[in-house]
Amino acid sequence: MLNVRIIDDILSIDDHGGVQAEDSGNVTVTDQQWHHFAIVRSGLSLIAYLDGEQHMETSLQEVLAMDNVSIGVRDRDGTQDDYLPGKVDEFSIYAEALDIDKIRFLMEHLVFAVEKASNPDPVDQA
Repeated sequence: MLNVRIIDDILSIDDHGGVQAEDSGNVTVTDQQWHHFAIVRSGLSLIAYLDGEQHMETSLQEVLAMDNVSIGVRDRDGTQDDYLPGKVDEFSIYAEALDIDKIRFLMEHLVFAVEKASNPDPVDQA
């Protein structure tokens, strides 16, 4: 499981496998504005982008299985905590690791420029 959170302007990532990374004090998303957030995993490398700028890079200990995705909540022992107090407008998972140019293009144009995941649910890919 991969946990990504921004609390008190601190971006933190952990994978419950011992990897923890923080980008302290310069991640402002509490300004009531729309923000673009992207996480890119390529092999064991994990990079976090906010509004088209790289904020963090870390290495995972093992490749994570992403067969169960929850957005906006973390479930621990049947209880939910650390929920997202904001709103998620668009969410996408891509079959390839996007580079910074594709991330910025998607952020600026709000379109899907690369292939979407197969067998989406719901079927209308909304």
